[in-house]
Amino acid sequence: MTNQKQQVEYTAITFEELKEWVDENVEFALLVQEFYKCVPMDSREQFQGLTQSVYDCLESFSEMLNNKTLIYSRELEQARLNAFEQKEQK
Repeated sequence: MTNQKQQVEYTAITFEELKEWVDENVEFALLVQEFYKCVPMDSREQFQGLTQSVYDCLESFSEMLNNKTLIYSRELEQARLNAFEQKEQK
């Protein structure tokens, strides 16, 4: 048996393509959250926590791309999450 390394070709993407890809995955993360009802009761809380974390990460990254800055601020993130929760409650 020979041990051969596979060649992987990488393709650069534009900022707009990256932003579109992240935004599509934000929407996908929201859709996945709706499947919690299909998860056994004893695992639902973990599933919801996991899917919410993925959504929050993608949404934060999307906001950074919107602002054209890749700086994470816990205070700004918490303010964004609080505003989102208040909008959800209305």
